[in-house]
Amino acid sequence: MLLYISGEGERRSDSNKICLFCLEEDRAVVFKPCRHLCCCHNCLPNFKNKPCPICRTPIQGSQVVFLS
Repeated sequence: MLLYISGEGERRSDSNKICLFCLEEDRAVVFKPCRHLCCCHNCLPNFKNKPCPICRTPIQGSQVVFLS
C-alpha cells in the first residue's frame, strides 16, 4: 500500500485508486447494480458475461467515472 503525505499534513492512500487487475491504470468503471469500483476502462472487456470480482453479483451494466 502506497501512502503519501500532502503538504498540509493530511495522509492519503493512492493504492485504492489503481485497477485491481492490471495494477497500472486508475480505476474508472463502476459495475451495476453492486456499484463496486475495481477496474480501469482497459480491463472492462474482461468482465463481459462475468460476475463482479468483489461480490460475485451478476454485472448488469457499467458506468465510466472520473475521480479527482
